[in-house]
Amino acid sequence: MTLDDWIAARTLSVVVNGVTIDAGALWAMRGGAAEAIEWLRDDLDRFGASLKPGDLVLTGTPLGLNPVKAGDHVVVLVDDREYVECRLI
Repeated sequence: MTLDDWIAARTLSVVVNGVTIDAGALWAMRGGAAEAIEWLRDDLDRFGASLKPGDLVLTGTPLGLNPVKAGDHVVVLVDDREYVECRLI
């Protein structure tokens, strides 16, 4: 997705073995993706670093941490659209 697409995204959900175990606001910052990226740019600049086109930014999760175990089927959704799906081994 482009940054413009992420700006409109609102809800992050985690489903384990067919059960939604956590869901909530996707962005911890009020300004969403745009504010988060601008903060990151400013912070990197303090260290003489910068983002480049194509960089992948993984920021963690605004949701809580939940235990999973081998054999669990995990699905991560953004606004009810599946983005990550895996079975733990």
